[in-house]
Amino acid sequence: MKLGVLADPSLGNSAGSHPCRACLLEIEFMDVPAVDQLINTGPNAATMRSEIAAAIKDAILAQLPA
Repeated sequence: MKLGVLADPSLGNSAGSHPCRACLLEIEFMDVPAVDQLINTGPNAATMRSEIAAAIKDAILAQLPA
């Protein structure tokens, strides 16, 4: 399974030359005060960011061939 948002051969990322292993992920809107506190300014923000990053890593690794 390919992950990717850039599938334009003119960018040099065709499957033949450079398989795309990128994705665009929108987590939440940062202009929402509750989200800003949860992810940026709140007392558990660092933990939350780490948990989000770990979940993204796990999801990507689960999709890669063994």
